[in-house]
Amino acid sequence: MQVVNKPVLKHRHILTSNGNLRIRYVAITAVAILAGLWGGMTSYTSDGNAYVSNKQAIAEIVPSKFLSDDPEQSGRGLDPYFAVLGEKPEFSKPYAWTKTIEVASGDSLGLLMEKTPLSGDDYVAGMKGLKEYVDPRDIKPGQKIDIQYVTENNTDTWSSINYRIDGLNMVSIQKDAHGDIIVDKKERSVDVKTHAARAVVSNSLFYDLSKAGVPDGVINKLIQAYSWSVDFQRDIWGGEGVEILYETKETADGSYVRSGRLLYANLEIRGTEMPIYLFEKEKGYETYFEPNGQSVKKALLKTPINGARLSSGFGRRKHPVLGYTKMHKGTDFAAPRGTPIFAAGDGVVQRANRFSSFGNYIKIRHNNNYQTAYAHLNGFAKGIRSGTRVRQGQVIGYVGTTGRSTGPHLHYEVHKNGSAVNPNNTKLPIGEKLKGNKLAEFKRTMGATKQQFATVIRNSSSYAALDDADNSNVSSATN
Repeated sequence: MQVVNKPVLKHRHILTSNGNLRIRYVAITAVAILAGLWGGMTSYTSDGNAYVSNKQAIAEIVPSKFLSDDPEQSGRGLDPYFAVLGEKPEFSKPYAWTKTIEVASGDSLGLLMEKTPLSGDDYVAGMKGLKEYVDPRDIKPGQKIDIQYVTENNTDTWSSINYRIDGLNMVSIQKDAHGDIIVDKKERSVDVKTHAARAVVSNSLFYDLSKAGVPDGVINKLIQAYSWSVDFQRDIWGGEGVEILYETKETADGSYVRSGRLLYANLEIRGTEMPIYLFEKEKGYETYFEPNGQSVKKALLKTPINGARLSSGFGRRKHPVLGYTKMHKGTDFAAPRGTPIFAAGDGVVQRANRFSSFGNYIKIRHNNNYQTAYAHLNGFAKGIRSGTRVRQGQVIGYVGTTGRSTGPHLHYEVHKNGSAVNPNNTKLPIGEKLKGNKLAEFKRTMGATKQQFATVIRNSSSYAALDDADNSNVSSATN
């Protein structure tokens, strides 16, 4: 016997993907109703009495508001018809959505997680797992928590809670098949991209390199690399040329994540070029060298702070508080409160405490001949105390206005053999210099880096020569 399958009328045959009644069924229904009305405008009972008008009959079958353009009915599909029949569909189309919580200043990890759907034992388990990957003290404003929901039959159910630590790292909270909380750290894969840029300083070095597309982190590396030999407050007048080769870390879709290494830079100041190259002298230890193999690192930094303005130099001056002329034994750098201050060289902290009119004060011994001092600090960096060994460029404190001070600034002193000296007039000891095989290896690295820069910058479609009449021209390229 042949089995004939009965045709099945499915929900999607009647409704569109948006849940609206398909036009062909509206047309068929309309034709059927009109055919039934062909005999007249009134229906009668078997005894000849008028029963009900067809208009009223239609209104009882099809709600008039459904036949209108009422936007509230859009997407409801057959629901109004079921409502007339006293029935209601037992399904609704599930959909996913995300609620995002942004970390604000003063938020704690516990307070943030209280804003999520976790409660009771789930909250305890989620917090315990989260603390394995996230230090509650490292919560930063601007970080985000994404809560993934699925809504079905007017019920919201969370599927995952994702704490975004940064552009790469995320901690995810989910439930397994048994309903138990599981917490896992996920990391997006990144690619290292090489970029090149050229610019002429017309506003500031930072501004013009940013305009050329160079990330802030790379610009800070450049400033720090040159800070042993360049005073950025007094040496940069405008018109200086700069070219740079650097790396960035990006996701597969090309989204920028963070800055990478600065491979090469050449800063031209009033006709004098100052190229530097990154070189791995020993495995895991990279630093910058000049073309002759001389390390860019000198014994002490001239400017142990970034982005500051020289507000007072070394020498005699009228004291801004005391009102009489006296010797100013240091250099003052005006900067916003909280600006990081760097150790001018490797050494050991001799004191880090409150000291007379200097307010919060740090003194570092670098060798038997040199010491540096930092005054009026807002506070000390974590771990900075007497006896702490520090590295050159390490953050040791933050700009403030403690002690005898008229505003936030760093008072910086260099002492030679126990006496304060002008760092701008003192020839500071030179750092290491490559020799023999290491120098030959560096020369090969330098040649390869120069060739790489030339290739990457040449591939830029927006390449502009530095001697163009418009000295605001900048160019960048990616390899």
